[in-house]
Amino acid sequence: MASASAGAGGNGTCAAEVAAGVAAALAGAARGGAEPCGRRGAVEEEFALIEGDGVFETEESLASFSILFMILLLLGASLVGYFLQRRRVRLLGEAGFALLLGVLAGFLVYAFNGFSRERTHYITFQKEFFFLFLLPPIIFEAGFGVEVGPFFRNFGAICVFAFLGTAVSTFAVGGIMYGAGQVGLSYGMPMLECMLFGSLISATDPVTVLAVFQSLKVEINMYSLVFGESVMNDAVAIVLYRSLLTFKTEPVSASSIAGALGLFLVIFVGSFLIGGAVGLLSALVFKNGSFRRLTETDRDSVLEAALVVCVPYIAYMLAEGLQLSGIVSILFCGIVMKRYTNENLSHHARETCHSFFKIAASLAETFIFLYMGVEVFLADQRWNHMLFFFWALLAILVARALNVFPGSFLVNLSRPRSFKISRNYQKMLWFSGLRGGIAFALALGSGEDIGEEDAKTILNATLLIVLLTVLGIGGFTTHALEHYKIQIGRGGSAGAPPSSKSTRCWRRTGRARGGPRGAGGGGAPEACGRRSRPAPSRPSSGSTCCLSSRATQATTAAAMGTAWNCRNTRRRRTAMGGPGVK
Repeated sequence: MASASAGAGGNGTCAAEVAAGVAAALAGAARGGAEPCGRRGAVEEEFALIEGDGVFETEESLASFSILFMILLLLGASLVGYFLQRRRVRLLGEAGFALLLGVLAGFLVYAFNGFSRERTHYITFQKEFFFLFLLPPIIFEAGFGVEVGPFFRNFGAICVFAFLGTAVSTFAVGGIMYGAGQVGLSYGMPMLECMLFGSLISATDPVTVLAVFQSLKVEINMYSLVFGESVMNDAVAIVLYRSLLTFKTEPVSASSIAGALGLFLVIFVGSFLIGGAVGLLSALVFKNGSFRRLTETDRDSVLEAALVVCVPYIAYMLAEGLQLSGIVSILFCGIVMKRYTNENLSHHARETCHSFFKIAASLAETFIFLYMGVEVFLADQRWNHMLFFFWALLAILVARALNVFPGSFLVNLSRPRSFKISRNYQKMLWFSGLRGGIAFALALGSGEDIGEEDAKTILNATLLIVLLTVLGIGGFTTHALEHYKIQIGRGGSAGAPPSSKSTRCWRRTGRARGGPRGAGGGGAPEACGRRSRPAPSRPSSGSTCCLSSRATQATTAAAMGTAWNCRNTRRRRTAMGGPGVK
């Protein structure tokens, strides 16, 4: 009985302490010291969460609401972007709207947080998250969906713009910024910091370029030039940035410059070999693994597609782990997989992979623009050096011109007359030098490499340049393409070959329908694979050719003296009045 009484007394004491703790929690009083009962802390925390005093106090709660906030922004940007595309609003595309929505969201978070940047680390731009999770699906989908023929036909020009042009742009921007600082026209920085800024701001971001050009579906050679240069010169800018950092510990000399050039070549060649080798290895695995023969259901095709999705990340992470360029590696991995691995996949797996890569790239692009917009108010910057921004904007315009026009001149020296880069193409290349996530990520990480004041000034200028180029240049891209008479609005994806309905003709030989070919019979239609113009030689009087474009082909046919009909009115053969037509 004594023990039971003691136990009851202990329980009564604990209950009294719990009641006192609940009352203290509701009153908002802070208590300290040793607590006889361990249940008090849990009860106080629970009532604090219920009352709303500690909703964002725990890390888990803060992370959950931050991620929910970004998902809602992503959903809203995607829906509005779809609406703008349906309404054909070109002045503000999905990329521009996502950027503005991010700016508004960042201001709201900054205001509701008491104009403080504390507890916002879950929605601010993280360089590692960008390079390891957001950028790879975008670059791989671009390589996986690119037309290999036009890309490699323009590969020489792409290399000139990406390698030589980026180097010229880096030194031009660095020199202008250093000179402006020395004469007191701008915020002054040492020569090395100016060169670092020149290397990071010279990256024409593929995220921005692909978002604008794919939605507009530009002409195939224009798309190949801009896409190839943007992807390749991002890797060049990153490598140049790393190479210039070596001069912080080593003096500038012939040996150090030679070492930097050697490192540059090793990174590019090694990344190319890794991407190509991983892509070819995946093709061999899927060819000899009997996946197509065993894949008979949708469930099996999902497993096959899941294996394919893992391959590009292997190439990217392997290159990054070896301190090479993951961008170059995953780009060429995508090109090789499109050419070889894609042919060894089942039909269901092929469709699943294509859909997955497009969805992942689209979501990542929109998320990056939101990410950068949020940083306008949440990033720690220096707004008292606006002259640095204006001089930087002037410098990148001049440097872009020094990249494009002399580079085009060099490329045209080795090209035939019919394949030269025209003056309008050169102007469009200069105009399309948008900046985006790559430049901003490098600027955000520059605080680890240079002084705090210089790093914050560079971050501020880079962010403003990104906003101006995406909203300004991106918004007027359609008008520039129309002004320079560059083809836009083709069916299919950007870079895809023209539709067969408008570019291929069907040839019938013979006079009587149903007879043998070559002996007067009509036979089945045969794809001749030609462009819309007829062959130079005059066809026989009994031959007819059917084309879907009515105006230009009919005029040419009249001059050639051939009977031409539209495919939709094939049975109504109308003589065009040329010689030899009855």
